[in-house]
Amino acid sequence: MLLIHFAKCIGKGLIFVAFLAVISLGFIGVSSAQEADETRAIVTTDFVDLKFTINKTSYTSKKASKNLEVAPYIVNGRTLVPFRTIFEELGYDIVWDDATKTITASYKGNVIKLVINNNKAIVNGKEVILDVAPEIVKSRTVVPLRFVAENSGSFVNWDPNEKSISISRVGEFPTGTVLFYDQKGKTPQVYIYDGRNIESISLQGNEIKNAITYNGGLLITLFDKENDTNNLVTYRNGKFEVLINNFEIKEKVEFNNNLLLHGYDRAKKKDSIYRFDGRNIYLVADNFAMGKYVILNDKLVINKYDDLRRYSLLVFDKSSWTPQLLKDDFIIKESIIEDNILFISAIRSSGNEKPFACYNGTEFRILHDDLDIDLSKTIQFKSKDGINNIVTVAKKNGKYYFIVLRNTVKNTAKYDVYDLFVPESVFSDVKMTSRTVTVDGIKDYNGKMFIFLRETNSVITAQSFIQTGLPSGIKPESTFTGSRYLMLGNVKTEYQGVLYKGFYLEDDNLLMHLQNKDDKDYLLYIYDGDKVSLARDIVKINMIKSIGAKTFIAVEDIDRITDKQRHALLIYDQSVSSVSMRIKNLVLGMQTKVWEELNVSLAVNGYEADIKRSKVYLYSDEFKELLGNFEVSYWEKIDNKIYTSGKDTDRNASLFCRIDSNNKKEIRDYFAVNKVIKAKGDYYFVYAVEQAPKTPYTNKKILYIYNEKTGQFIDLVVDIELTDILFIN
Repeated sequence: MLLIHFAKCIGKGLIFVAFLAVISLGFIGVSSAQEADETRAIVTTDFVDLKFTINKTSYTSKKASKNLEVAPYIVNGRTLVPFRTIFEELGYDIVWDDATKTITASYKGNVIKLVINNNKAIVNGKEVILDVAPEIVKSRTVVPLRFVAENSGSFVNWDPNEKSISISRVGEFPTGTVLFYDQKGKTPQVYIYDGRNIESISLQGNEIKNAITYNGGLLITLFDKENDTNNLVTYRNGKFEVLINNFEIKEKVEFNNNLLLHGYDRAKKKDSIYRFDGRNIYLVADNFAMGKYVILNDKLVINKYDDLRRYSLLVFDKSSWTPQLLKDDFIIKESIIEDNILFISAIRSSGNEKPFACYNGTEFRILHDDLDIDLSKTIQFKSKDGINNIVTVAKKNGKYYFIVLRNTVKNTAKYDVYDLFVPESVFSDVKMTSRTVTVDGIKDYNGKMFIFLRETNSVITAQSFIQTGLPSGIKPESTFTGSRYLMLGNVKTEYQGVLYKGFYLEDDNLLMHLQNKDDKDYLLYIYDGDKVSLARDIVKINMIKSIGAKTFIAVEDIDRITDKQRHALLIYDQSVSSVSMRIKNLVLGMQTKVWEELNVSLAVNGYEADIKRSKVYLYSDEFKELLGNFEVSYWEKIDNKIYTSGKDTDRNASLFCRIDSNNKKEIRDYFAVNKVIKAKGDYYFVYAVEQAPKTPYTNKKILYIYNEKTGQFIDLVVDIELTDILFIN
């Protein structure tokens, strides 16, 4: 089996530090012509990857081809190379004393002294005997390559077939551990850098289906192509460990500081549930296929299906990993949480019944055995007399009915269904006779039910329910129950002659989007309790985000001057005392692409069509333009900062920027970022395309270590096609 071979290979030392000859790792050092073109250090000397070939003046540094003035050659079994090249490639500062013919090289506290034609060297004050002394050839000073490299903390490898020497060094940074992998290259590999060493594992014959980090731990689904199996593995103590053989993850959910994994165990031929706490994996239940689930406070409500073709509804709480049965033969179709109560519209495993139930975290109730309801038009409304009312729209025999389910103070567990009618006054307001109604939208807000009625083209509010008989003009057979009827009480028509566009609850506000039926004017009403603000000409609401007392609304509206439709970004500020002044424009003509909350600020990127520019703004107490012509290609919120990359079309250059709640910082130009992940402390890993012109590394994909405090970029891998990067502990 390939997995067994995979594990044996790990045990035989497939994980190694000096893998750097396979991939390209760090350094600087270019010819003077190239130095003139470089405006910054694209690569550093912390990580080194060099290759020299005997009798060839060309060599490679991080896959960039460079030239030597004197080709490497062998004397007494030792390779000599030009001193300035090898020392600068390793990051040393060099001092040449022409009088004594002495080279003094220093790097991070390491000092090496060499004298021409003298086989005694001084390393950090101690004398070392050389096999071959430095010498001058063709007016160039050459030094023994292996001696310099090994006394600089580097690894040296000699290839007798190619007559080449490879030198590699790994820089040490307190980043924690990162895993990155390339499974599309010529030699698919997984790499792990732990801040000190780099380990590599071949993916030959394997494919990573998915990789997950959780609580600092790692899970990888590894597909064995030869044996056609998926195996779940983790990385621990410097090696990969197989957790479960022949296991395919189908679903995952985070609960109770664990990651629940549902998958199919091919060996057992059963579905199973496991939990992963970031360190170990535990079997929760065999013969458990996971269906839909809902998290209600500290409970996980979940459907189970077993190999006997039985369905059940279970609940996990945080005190135990043994689920409790809520109901057999019950399959979640839709669910909503209203006032901390979970409402579930369900189906049975047989027959056509559609039970409707609720669960408050303690008690599970079937509210009705067969009720096909629309949960998007369902609210829970508490009457002043303590009766709980579930107002909804139900479907029966292809028709929709406005109904209410009510309990009583004496029996809170039993819910009766009533047809729900609106009073005659609602119809007389629009000169119509009483009839059954179609509800397009309903919300519970500020102690009132806001209801849009299609037949009357009106928005009404109601605050109570009244016992009633069957309204005149309505036949029993056209009702849902045929016998139990209620009338809405304390009803008021708020708006009439309007079409429904949408109701939205956003924090403490109700947004009501309507259109006048006659003049086609669009209306956006925003309620703050009993205070109402109005914005006209809002055709469509695309996104809504609230930050404190401010609500940001990305819309499409109509420009009254041109009579054309456009995008716009609006703000509703609840702290403004005058309700007529609470809604204002932030940007007209901008299509919002992406936005994020940063403390009490909003960072937003959008495209302004009239000037053909993509911009980034920041709004806190004032509205600031951060980037004036910036086409975002990458946008990631990490902690309370946004890292973004894109093209500055004014400069025709890619930028990498950081945005916080106050301002933005341009971190690096000519730099197109593909991914950023947070490491330990001030460190990040950044995978990007280097776009500085006319360098050996232009258009190379590089994985960097980035120190946010110092602003330093240290190249970890040069010229690699990464599939993913994951931070693990």
